[in-house]
Amino acid sequence: MATNSSIGSKVAVGAAWMMGTRWVIRIAGLVSTLVLARLLTPEDFGLVALAASVIAVLDVASDFGFHYALIHFQDAGRQEYDTAWTLNICRGIAIALVMTAVSPLAAVVFRDERIVPLMIVLGIAFAIGSAKNIGTVEFMKRLNFSKEFYIQSLPKLLAVTVAIIVAWIYRSYWALVIGTVTNRTTALAMSFYMSDYRPRWQLGAWRKLFSFSGWLMATQVLQAVILRMERFILGIMMTPSVVGLYHIGDEVSSMVTSELAVPIRSALFPGLAAESSDIEAVKQLWFRSVDVLTAVGLPIGIGLGLVASEFVPVVLGDQWNLAIPVVQVLAPVLGGLVIIG
Repeated sequence: MATNSSIGSKVAVGAAWMMGTRWVIRIAGLVSTLVLARLLTPEDFGLVALAASVIAVLDVASDFGFHYALIHFQDAGRQEYDTAWTLNICRGIAIALVMTAVSPLAAVVFRDERIVPLMIVLGIAFAIGSAKNIGTVEFMKRLNFSKEFYIQSLPKLLAVTVAIIVAWIYRSYWALVIGTVTNRTTALAMSFYMSDYRPRWQLGAWRKLFSFSGWLMATQVLQAVILRMERFILGIMMTPSVVGLYHIGDEVSSMVTSELAVPIRSALFPGLAAESSDIEAVKQLWFRSVDVLTAVGLPIGIGLGLVASEFVPVVLGDQWNLAIPVVQVLAPVLGGLVIIG
């Protein structure tokens, strides 16, 4: 077994790679937001945000976290990996079908027929992305996050480029959707290019995977309800423009704190799994991550809230000034929640 210090070092290096990955993605997203916020309207962003919120809830509610199960089971082999891949595809197809089926209802609830084709296309894109090569889990399991950097970063950069070009030419909210489709299809191709593993269709290990992941279901459903509830309420009571203002305010508020927390947690779980037999090592890794999140996340959140009135007009433009109160409230809150989230 690797020593505590070596595992801790691998987690630290992994966190650095994941933080680099997340920051590349976030910077690309920030550039995209800066440009698209000047090419599109709050209504455009709000309309797509409503459609994306539906799929986000379905995603979280049905996510059994099979990749966590594969990391947890250190002896997982082809049967477990192939089963996880097969179940992911089944879930993706099911979500795409549900998105298509509920799109007319969503159009009635949100009072906008334009949401129907958006939900259908986003559902298809999700189904495509669900076929991502399950062999990439091995990178995380072995704390080899450098390859994950390319798998996540390159598709995002291409998607941002495509979205900006489409928005520049057509000035349409479809630029946001086309960017999402580009991201998912490119990530799928990259996953098979970066990993030599070739999954096959089978369900032989479904009981084993659900024995670990099944207990997450109740928590996932609760998170799904909480995740986008405010957007649904705004969509029902207000206009897509209001949803767009809230969506961008939320994105700006979480852009720093979430990119600090996500990479640390992504690297932390495989490290904890590798040291699961050593309780003291687990405690040390856990408290070290909490120290970092506390020292950086909370001050950044509070600081962003304090400068929101200057930050939003400069970064996004005057048409987004109504999002300033959203950032002033959410940024400090998210800065605190990142510690316990």
